[in-house]
Amino acid sequence: MGTFEVTESGLLVSFSFKIDDIFADAARISAIRTKNVVDEKGVNAFSARLSEDERPMFENILPDICDNIWTRLEVYAKRNNGDYRYNVELFDLAEAPLGFFVVYDVNMGLNYDSKNVAILDRIISRAITSGVLGEYFDKIGQGLLSQTYHLEYNSHLSLLHSLLLKRIAAIKRSTSFFS
Repeated sequence: MGTFEVTESGLLVSFSFKIDDIFADAARISAIRTKNVVDEKGVNAFSARLSEDERPMFENILPDICDNIWTRLEVYAKRNNGDYRYNVELFDLAEAPLGFFVVYDVNMGLNYDSKNVAILDRIISRAITSGVLGEYFDKIGQGLLSQTYHLEYNSHLSLLHSLLLKRIAAIKRSTSFFS
């Protein structure tokens, strides 16, 4: 879940996603998606579940997806010192390791509505999973499933773009309102 803090420089938001959770989501969705694919005899045509032995493939795909999402975020959000970190180990208050994460730290500016943080968090999470699945299905030769998840990924990026533009529109409205 994205956490935020309101400061005089704007709404500072930190989105963090545990890499093991991303893998588990992609594995679960790939299993559900492919278990119902049957041939003309009604027999399961294939099982394309992302499994632990394919973890190296996942680890090659994930950084590119996360980098691409960061390029979308950094265009609209004022960057702060945190920026984007991949495969960073985070700890709880007792300094016990929580695991490895993808972290996006952004300054959304003064006019961004904090109510959108939870929505942005879900969209980014879904975009990461869809992007991973699109690339995974492409690499194992499942073109139709790959196209489906690439379209879903692009749809999530469009939603992300729309929510981030609300910040730009709010700034433009507030400055032109008094002129």
